[in-house]
Amino acid sequence: MKIPATLIILPLVLLLATSCEKTGSEPGDELQTQTAEFTGGSFKMILCPGGTFLSNADDGDQDFEDGPELTVEPFWISEVEVTNELLAWIYNCASGLDIVPGAISGGPPIFDTEDINAPNYLCDDYVKWGDQPLIYMGGSQLHGYYDIERNNGFNVRSGLDNHPCTDITWYGAIMACNWLTEQGAGLGTLSKVYSGIDYDEWWADQTVCDFNKKGFRLPTPAEWECAARWQGSDNSGDCYEYPAGSGQYWTRGGCASGGTATADNVAVTSQVAVYKYNDPGLENPQDVQDVKGNRKANALGLYDMSGNVWEWCYDKADSWKFRIIRGGGLASYYSDVRVISTWDYPADATASDLGFRLVMSAD
Repeated sequence: MKIPATLIILPLVLLLATSCEKTGSEPGDELQTQTAEFTGGSFKMILCPGGTFLSNADDGDQDFEDGPELTVEPFWISEVEVTNELLAWIYNCASGLDIVPGAISGGPPIFDTEDINAPNYLCDDYVKWGDQPLIYMGGSQLHGYYDIERNNGFNVRSGLDNHPCTDITWYGAIMACNWLTEQGAGLGTLSKVYSGIDYDEWWADQTVCDFNKKGFRLPTPAEWECAARWQGSDNSGDCYEYPAGSGQYWTRGGCASGGTATADNVAVTSQVAVYKYNDPGLENPQDVQDVKGNRKANALGLYDMSGNVWEWCYDKADSWKFRIIRGGGLASYYSDVRVISTWDYPADATASDLGFRLVMSAD
């Protein structure tokens, strides 16, 4: 089991527009999109066509794709990582602080601010559910350290609305998906995909995902990799065709997502990823950057699949206490922003460069 040294473990609605657009980097590769709107903002969901591709059995292998063969069904994936603005709105809705017509919010607060032993305790520093930490925030003594603060609600520090959210555990991302699903309207009937969440005592191995339900969730590692590698009919850059003769191309595992050469090529990788460049011509990033900053999207139209912040996946690692994270972050070296890079991370831990991205099963 590997734990990335770059990550720092810290202590312990939605109104969905029905209009669709078409996008695609190559003729014939038009992709379906849907725009999700929430109070004050919106984000785009892109339909990943899925497919069959070769992965790498060993993430240290940069030279060729030697399997296993993975097949992924079509699914929706968010264009960007979940932002501070969206996460704060989700938690405000869940706590009844943001009333949206037709949504479930507006009822009594679900958090307990008095009893520190309560399974849904909320204080200035953190939120928990079923004794699991969800997100960490800056209170009066921690002001300025975290992007989201609690002050009569969940508030984002000035200028950080479009930064990817961080300091969120796997549990916090799971609850955000369920709460966001409860706010949804406009894409037909949405149903929470996660169950097994015990109010009094909740553990990662008890959580069950129903992939047949249409609701927001975390990607599986295979879905994440599919979206990171997908190139459609675009055969430019360092890619491979699979299955042979299919006309479907995939980015090689040694590249960053959207990169046209292996990730050790800083001139190419810096165009698509925020990471530790270690190059005399580039200043290493000191913080995460806006989700749609000056980077290029990958062939699917997704930003920051490599770099900026690591992203939680649903699946467990070697131990049920750990979950898989993908993509690398601002403090990562080039080897960790490669498409194939995979790490294990404690489900109840957070980091200043670890967030998540939303997916949804397709009909």
